[in-house]
Amino acid sequence: MKLSVSTDAGRTFSPVISLEDGNTHTPTVLAREQEGAVLLDLLFLAQGEEGTELHLIHWDDYGRTAPARHRLTEAVSESTITPPDPVWRDGIAILPPESGFRTTQVAWFGYDAAVSGDEVVVVVDEETSEGWFRMLGAPEAWFVDGLTGGAVPRDFTPAEPPPLAPGMTEPVPAPDPADMHQLKLLRLR
Repeated sequence: MKLSVSTDAGRTFSPVISLEDGNTHTPTVLAREQEGAVLLDLLFLAQGEEGTELHLIHWDDYGRTAPARHRLTEAVSESTITPPDPVWRDGIAILPPESGFRTTQVAWFGYDAAVSGDEVVVVVDEETSEGWFRMLGAPEAWFVDGLTGGAVPRDFTPAEPPPLAPGMTEPVPAPDPADMHQLKLLRLR
């Protein structure tokens, strides 16, 4: 991913800034002026050790100060005991109980950002999935809220007519920490 900026309506451009990592994608560039300084934020998704993370490169005064890179979210993975009981075949544990894992990371295209006054407001969709490794290491995945392989739960029935988004006409219920998707709101000053 590369960035070049023009401060004269496209007549000239700054030297290209290249991120050393070839796994960065989905950039968003936001600029705002505060007390004569040009604050520039470059948000993007990057591959961390455990999954997709949201990163930020920020300039306190573009062209005058050096940029600082920050990791805004951290992908984490942990061992779990899934499935609850080992699967046995001919006296051999095909799915040993210690073979499970749970990963939380930014979902596919899972963020959006906008300037709001003097702040940058970022919404991040964090997704948690679980899976296990069969014997010989072949991965099988299932999700925390009971999804299996596809994007639709087995007992899903669409509402007729479709409802408005929560909060548009009524208070939003508290989020359930066990839900597969968690919406996070970040404010950058």
